[in-house]
Amino acid sequence: MEFTRGTRSDAEEAAQCKDRSVNGLEALCPDISRTSRSSFPVHPFCSRSQFLGLMSWPCAMGMWFLYMNQHGLGFYDVILTYNKWADGWQGFTIDQLTSFVNQGQCV
Repeated sequence: MEFTRGTRSDAEEAAQCKDRSVNGLEALCPDISRTSRSSFPVHPFCSRSQFLGLMSWPCAMGMWFLYMNQHGLGFYDVILTYNKWADGWQGFTIDQLTSFVNQGQCV
């Protein structure tokens, strides 16, 4: 009986490999569990992406707060006070505040 790959289901291949292992022909049987895995390594890709993401967001936030601090708006002047921003708040016009935020986000 000739063994041709792709014409039988995994269950039939496993049964035939089990029969061959009894006869001492283990080397002729394919590794079925290895062929069912994805060829793309998901775990290292996800862990690297999470590491880069967790390193980049504090740096980006730090640069934004540094930019705002250089224009006279400290951390506690900016955090949780966006709804209080109006024309003349902290001595800036609303257009200047909007410009600070837009430029800070580009940094």
